[in-house]
Amino acid sequence: MSHVFTSDPSLKTPEINIAVSFKMPRSAGATQLLPLEVSCKYTKTGANDPDTPSFVVDDCHIYVKAYVEARAMGSLRDHLKDGKQTIISHNIPGKNSLLPLDGTFVPLTAPLTLADMTRHVHNLVPSFKTFTIFLYYKMVVKVNVRHIETGHRFQFESKYPFEILSSELPTPAYTEPGPSALYPPQLAAADQASSSLTAPPEFRDELAPPSYNSGDVWRSEPDAKRVC
Repeated sequence: MSHVFTSDPSLKTPEINIAVSFKMPRSAGATQLLPLEVSCKYTKTGANDPDTPSFVVDDCHIYVKAYVEARAMGSLRDHLKDGKQTIISHNIPGKNSLLPLDGTFVPLTAPLTLADMTRHVHNLVPSFKTFTIFLYYKMVVKVNVRHIETGHRFQFESKYPFEILSSELPTPAYTEPGPSALYPPQLAAADQASSSLTAPPEFRDELAPPSYNSGDVWRSEPDAKRVC
């Protein structure tokens, strides 16, 4: 089998060269609105490359990972890294709208908050650093872009440090009276059961102690005995 090598540009395989960028703040509070924008830059490098290919965002996945480092002394022996914990894993579906090919940023979705991306808002602890404890975060963004003509999907991933700022979380509203929503129903039921079991017994006359004025306690006869 022989191979033919040629420099004729008309015989080269078409290529698609795109650069996708994702833009959002690198620091935010738990209730601060975050604008999420994406852009696509297409560059034609060969004569056989398509002139105006069509691209849409299939979806975008956002992860926020927490890292904890602690130490008791100043030496490296007691330096502890607690690994990482994913506190946010949020998927944003695409809107099937065509992306501009000139790198113009377009909104990916309506502005969101970190609290909107998780049901466990108590995990959104502000970043801090002391001599012994260091809590920091990293943001991971994965954007899936689909080429409409061929159906091929491109995945772009970006990682960068992220800082959670101090902010006040709204107080949850309760629709009906009862125990706080922070406590599960099983715990509330157990508390009610224990309180009923520990209630004092009902007072009954037949179980009451005898009166000291009655003859059952003290007798006036010489052979009187003290009843204890």
